[in-house]
Amino acid sequence: MDGEARAEAVLLAAPWLLLNLSCEMIFILHSRLDSNSADVRKSQRIVDDLVQTLVEPCNFSETLRPHALSSLAAAKASFSRLAHCSIARLEKGSMSKLFSLMVMSVKTMLMMCRNPQQMVEILPTRLGVLESMASPSLVPALLLCKEKATELFKSLAQLQLQSVRQELCLILQGLTTKVTPLISTGLQNLGGFISVRGEGAALPDQFCAGTVRYFAGKKVTVAQAPGMGGGIRIQTEVV
Repeated sequence: MDGEARAEAVLLAAPWLLLNLSCEMIFILHSRLDSNSADVRKSQRIVDDLVQTLVEPCNFSETLRPHALSSLAAAKASFSRLAHCSIARLEKGSMSKLFSLMVMSVKTMLMMCRNPQQMVEILPTRLGVLESMASPSLVPALLLCKEKATELFKSLAQLQLQSVRQELCLILQGLTTKVTPLISTGLQNLGGFISVRGEGAALPDQFCAGTVRYFAGKKVTVAQAPGMGGGIRIQTEVV
């Protein structure tokens, strides 16, 4: 991949991050409204207001516009404005806590991706969850947004997706806000760092980290190192 292609891919880190943060914000607020036994109609109106703002053509086009993210502080300000587009009113302290939770949740999701392709698969899944939460009148707009978001990323080669992932890791590097649900499920340690597991699928025709291949004539012995997926697994192939 040449430098120009990588530079173009890096500019897609911001759209991926902003879209996932938007979804995460709605998920969290919806969960809080449910846990607080808020009025059903009021809760639905808040969710619909947020979804409506997200899928509004101009707003969604701006979210998907390839660009370099200036700072997370700027993103926080835009999400604060998004929250106030609904009847929900968040104090400054509450918004700060909400944004920290949003960022750490998305960071965890990113770190749990076993390969860059999963970053693409996440987008329609999360927008699909919004379809089940929003009123039926908003579903067609969400379906269109899902199509546009998928189209933006699915044409990227694996190396380009990896460049997007690397840029996202740089943006989120050093953020270690402790989140109780993440700690209780073992996804975050007491130092605030994400606990990445070794299990899971690698890219097609690729090997997980810790794999060692030994070549002897036409035979290839593949060994999985201890601690990278649980114990040593040895497989011999003929090439």
